[in-house]
Amino acid sequence: MLNLEIARAYLKGSDTGFVSRTWAWVMERAGEGKQGATKERWLRGVAEKPFDTIRDLKLTETKAEHLLSVLKEGTVSTNIFLRRLHNFALDMSWLLAPVIPRRQWRPVKFQEKRAITLEEHQKIIAGERNEEWRGITSCCGI
Repeated sequence: MLNLEIARAYLKGSDTGFVSRTWAWVMERAGEGKQGATKERWLRGVAEKPFDTIRDLKLTETKAEHLLSVLKEGTVSTNIFLRRLHNFALDMSWLLAPVIPRRQWRPVKFQEKRAITLEEHQKIIAGERNEEWRGITSCCGI
């Protein structure tokens, strides 16, 4: 703890924003370089509810438990956006060290992807009221 306080005092003198930066501030800075659909996707990602628990938390006060609780509450998308935020803050030297070491991050596990079945395809065609779209949809079938 003593070393941490010494580091904070040193960094406070060299970087005036060091002790006041929050995760919300990092979210804004990380999104500044993005444009168009990428920016929209970024804004939606960091607006997810699990991030509310750390949004106003100062970077200097962040513990692994804080980030792990976000991961536990969130989805695969939350995991990906939190990694990006964490790595961005590290790369910008806003974090002194990783809050969660690389090997300790939970793996990103996507759900299994599959094609629709013939029955599902037929239900889609049957439910389509527009004759043109029904014709196009039926041509795209199996």
